[in-house]
Parts: sequence; structure tokens; C-alpha cells
Amino acid sequence: MLGFHRSNREIARRIKWEGLMPGQPKILEYLWFHDSASQKDISLECIIDKSTVTSLLKRMEKLDLIRKETRSEDRIL
Repeated sequence: MLGFHRSNREIARRIKWEGLMPGQPKILEYLWFHDSASQKDISLECIIDKSTVTSLLKRMEKLDLIRKETRSEDRIL
């Protein structure tokens, strides 16, 4: 149990040092395995509210961690 807590503390420290917010590492991991995922997919798979995903992705885009692209099939006519 002590090892678990120490590893979690170290992961949290590194995440903070990198300037990431809670939830962003989970999104980055998901995108690593699911390139070109939609915000809806990210929300469902990472169990994060859609509005929270939107704000996290905007911040990640500003940090050049991700690049958002509009797909033609996502557009509402």
C-alpha cells in the first residue's frame, strides 16, 4: 500500500510539474491509443463530463499537446 501511495504521489508531482490539469493525462493516454477520437468518444471513455472535456481540450491545444481538427461527418447541416 505504501508503494502505491508513493507512486501516485510521484505521478501527481510530475503531472503538476508538466502543467497538466487533472483529467488531461487520462485524455492523452486515451488519444495515444485512439488517434482522431471525437470529444464525445473521449468523454464517454474517460468518464469525464462533455463540458469538462471541452475546456480541458482547449487548454491542451493552447499548450500544443493536441491538435483539434474538424471532420466533415461531425458537421451539422
